[in-house]
Amino acid sequence: MRRPTINHYALVLLPFVLSMIIYDQHSLPLVLYVVMSVCAYVQCWLDKRRAERRQSRLSERSLHFVELLGGWPGALLAQRRFRHKTRKKTYRWVVRAIVLLHALAWGLVLYRLPLFDKLLSYLGSA
Repeated sequence: MRRPTINHYALVLLPFVLSMIIYDQHSLPLVLYVVMSVCAYVQCWLDKRRAERRQSRLSERSLHFVELLGGWPGALLAQRRFRHKTRKKTYRWVVRAIVLLHALAWGLVLYRLPLFDKLLSYLGSA
């Protein structure tokens, strides 16, 4: 199986961008993605630098937490730029799962009106 490229991951942002345009949402999610991506990028740079200097590393849990909060685009760019955590399969799979989770969440936001209206009407009739 081929490794996903940055272009593949960029497609994940498509539902996010479409939902922002269609539903005229606030720019807060966009700001959050940018801020958390910068944080994730810096975290990866620091962790790589510490690894090269044989110093104590940042925990993967803290790296994944920032990715989960929206920093996954910055983390992916840093992985490519610094060759950070490229050999560790479990780390890469968790990042992919986080990206998939974000894609699913924004896909739901994109289709939220029909889905949530049906869900609310179902819950209201129960």
